[in-house]
Amino acid sequence: MAEAETGWLAGLPAPSDELLDEIIVDLGLAESSDAERYKRRLAVHATSFAFACRMEATYPSIHQNRRLAASAAARLAEAIRDIDALSPLITCLVAMKLSEEISRPFMEIMRDMEKLCGPLSLIGGADLSSRQPDRVLRNAIGGLMHELEEMTGRRATASYRQSLKNKPASLISPEARAIARLLRLARPELKDTSIVGMINAISRDFRGRPLTEFAVQRLLGAPAFSAD
Repeated sequence: MAEAETGWLAGLPAPSDELLDEIIVDLGLAESSDAERYKRRLAVHATSFAFACRMEATYPSIHQNRRLAASAAARLAEAIRDIDALSPLITCLVAMKLSEEISRPFMEIMRDMEKLCGPLSLIGGADLSSRQPDRVLRNAIGGLMHELEEMTGRRATASYRQSLKNKPASLISPEARAIARLLRLARPELKDTSIVGMINAISRDFRGRPLTEFAVQRLLGAPAFSAD
């Protein structure tokens, strides 16, 4: 598997020339004078998704954030109680020492700390669904749908699993197949059902409308390539 080698994108999985050639052939664009430019653009999207996946893995999940916020609120409230319990003499000493570093009054800082407890407690007590929408995947698929539609004039199509007919979820169009092959470079475990569901959700949300909302996806991976 190829890797992006430029700056902050170094080490990310990137599509090989062979894979890009296969995708371009499947899209019916092999004879296009823009074929090489199209390949560069598709490579940018694959790298953009890989970078987003790396960033997502680096930071806490929404549920971890909720737990961290709840913990921070509890510990901050406890710290405020401890400070309030200090003798006036010690409080004055702390305020004097603090004034050497910060021009704001000590009691004003204390009030701000109390205010901070509010939003932290709100986030910490949020009732979150056990399953959160995969916005990284949605943005990546939307970006590729937009890019591929500009290339071929067609919007990616996919079909849900049909249990009664014993038919699995299907990536019908070459555009849908291209999306799957590019995104699986970063997430090989991606199932057809996940990709099909997202393609159809985006198509439903943007029925009769352009997908320009997702155009920014190309910019995220662009520094790795000289895509135009």
